[in-house]
Amino acid sequence: PFAQKQLMKRVLINQSNLLKRAKLMTGNFQHKVDLIEAERCRVLGKFTEAIELYDLAISGAKNHKYLQEEAIGNELAAKFYLERGQEAIAATYLQKAYYCYARWGAAAKIDDLEQRYPQLIPPITQQPVLIPM
Repeated sequence: PFAQKQLMKRVLINQSNLLKRAKLMTGNFQHKVDLIEAERCRVLGKFTEAIELYDLAISGAKNHKYLQEEAIGNELAAKFYLERGQEAIAATYLQKAYYCYARWGAAAKIDDLEQRYPQLIPPITQQPVLIPM
């Protein structure tokens, strides 16, 4: 459809702008570029590339201490695996996202994950999470 093509065109333009920034400041932007590309590959059905890019984005965010983006990357990877029916792998990513959100102090996001995915994070929800103030 036309709307989908327009949306993908806009994504590519924005991704190009972000890539220019990533070349100048790799630590600040490369993981964002990788995560956007992972999502684009997911939408286009390029699953092998998406898997590699999710992991690259997550490790880049972690290495450069972008905790919130590490959490988002893990959550999106979990959703990717859930869409493919791979719950065990999704649970691993979701638990990592959960702990990142907890360390970040995102209580509302933790509640959201507990409500949407209780079957994937039951060991976590049985213990109190300490959220830094």
